[in-house]
Amino acid sequence: MRLIYTADLHGIEALYDQLLSLAQYYHPDIILTGGDLLPKDGPFESLIEKQRDFIMGFIKQMLVKLKSMSTKTECYVIMGNDDFLVNLAVLEILQDQGLLKLLHNRKYLLQNGFELIGDRNVPPTPFSNKDNERIDIPTIPRQPQFYTACVSTPQGLKTIDAKYYFQSQPTIEEELAALPVPESYHKAIYVVHSPPFRSGLDTLLDDR
Repeated sequence: MRLIYTADLHGIEALYDQLLSLAQYYHPDIILTGGDLLPKDGPFESLIEKQRDFIMGFIKQMLVKLKSMSTKTECYVIMGNDDFLVNLAVLEILQDQGLLKLLHNRKYLLQNGFELIGDRNVPPTPFSNKDNERIDIPTIPRQPQFYTACVSTPQGLKTIDAKYYFQSQPTIEEELAALPVPESYHKAIYVVHSPPFRSGLDTLLDDR
């Protein structure tokens, strides 16, 4: 099985073009995108619409082109903390059209017996968008909130109190415990946008 992994493309078309070139050269079985798919430049108030247009325009065209290059390549996707969750419905349209597969809180069995499992949520950041943010566990200190906290809705951005919002949501610890269980952890591939606390994946080489 040949796999290409990428993340944090942030709607930069040149980076997507590089991904397409790699796919054309290597003919992978799987492309994994680990979040932050969409543009984050421009006026914050208009980003929901800009990200929606990018999905139905550029990303859809790229996926159609990818399918024309290789029908065997499957694209698996999670969103990131810079992607507005209200636009998940647009990604679901592309999924219904057979162009991608959404990974959050799902499990997919691959042809070689490996399984893909995904979770998109990250610990709180100082930034505004809280759609895909959760606290790791209740006792972990949070970073200061430097920007107005908000979530995306079909009516636009909604300002929230970050402290009470996180209290109303499950923790990342709870979400990980509720993920689909693999047949074998030795053949499980977890795709997350940010390493969970005390998982070993959040440790640097100097043990920080």
